[in-house]
Amino acid sequence: MFGRAIGTRRTLHARLIAVPLAGYAGALLGYVVHAGAPERFWLDFAITMNIVGVAGAIAAALAGASDLRRHVPEAGPARSAARTHAVLNTFAFALFTANLAVYAPRWGDGPGTDASAGVTLGALGLAATFAAVGLGRALVADHNVGAPPRTAADDRPPAPVPPPASGRAPTGIN
Repeated sequence: MFGRAIGTRRTLHARLIAVPLAGYAGALLGYVVHAGAPERFWLDFAITMNIVGVAGAIAAALAGASDLRRHVPEAGPARSAARTHAVLNTFAFALFTANLAVYAPRWGDGPGTDASAGVTLGALGLAATFAAVGLGRALVADHNVGAPPRTAADDRPPAPVPPPASGRAPTGIN
């Protein structure tokens, strides 16, 4: 599942995680702004971003489960970190799903809708997501999980660029 055809060495899971992260952050932003200035737009924005975050989390979780099965050794510190990463992401998913259960029926209500639950659940969910992102980064950087195998070519310095044959720097394209 490495994306060499499109020029990246990251797995599908690593490419998808930006969607729930942006959705969760946008939802929290919407709930916070709606709490301070209760307008219909901000509540609808928060609900929309919440939907984007939850849907993106489902896609990222499916790809992450595949990575767990295919790239993480059965025993050792990488497996333990991967399980904690999954638990934190599941916790964040549950919090933002609860936000949807509370606020989706209020789509279009706007003023008069209290956003305190959205702010609280969103802040806890985003904090759990950031903790999971840190563990995911550690899995790749420290345990080399989800990264393609290194080759000897990866460790070679780039070849030096020879000077121009005339001894002068090129002046432009002819």
